[in-house]
Amino acid sequence: MIPRLTNASSWQKGGETLLVEDFTGDLVNWVLSPSGGGSFIKLTNQHYCSNNVCCHLRSGTQDDVQTQMVRYLPVMEFSTLGLEFRLLAESTPYKFTAAIFTAYDNEYYLSYLQYDFTTGTVYIVDDNGDYIPVITLTGTQAYQYAFLYIKLSVNIKTGYYMYLYFNDIKVDISSYKLFVQPGAFVKRTVILLSGACQASSIHDYFVDNVILTHNEF
Repeated sequence: MIPRLTNASSWQKGGETLLVEDFTGDLVNWVLSPSGGGSFIKLTNQHYCSNNVCCHLRSGTQDDVQTQMVRYLPVMEFSTLGLEFRLLAESTPYKFTAAIFTAYDNEYYLSYLQYDFTTGTVYIVDDNGDYIPVITLTGTQAYQYAFLYIKLSVNIKTGYYMYLYFNDIKVDISSYKLFVQPGAFVKRTVILLSGACQASSIHDYFVDNVILTHNEF
């Protein structure tokens, strides 16, 4: 088991760590897809949680485009997964999406969370493909110029969500089913991080300390 980062003592400790991405190396293991005019994905020390570096995603000047980064990992014989990360946004942010996709037993399990900075609402996507609001934040909880702590946990074997952490808030979302697509897929787990653009504005998102866990509890 990979140990958690030593300066991240406030993070939720459920699960065993499969991946820690603190962006101290490079982005070679990520598939990068910037979209819109002026968009990019790069390492920066403009903001960071630890180790003096994080990943900067800029969505360009085109309505409803996604600047996204994807990480492909081998699938394992597990039942539960957790994805946690830190997120900071500036320049009038719009929406940020994080997702775990797992191809397992001829089915593709898709779990999404989306934070809408314009309303302070956190959504998950259910088995019908609908965006379900699970938290609406106010005041300092929704403030954009600070790193937010976010974690999503899901149960692949049962096909249900488990819980969502947003800063110090824990929400039980275990009554919601994951979106499942049947078919013959390459067995793998995929991490997706994506920042959206609205109208003709530049949107800047900063991501740090991405952690994938399994055997969540």
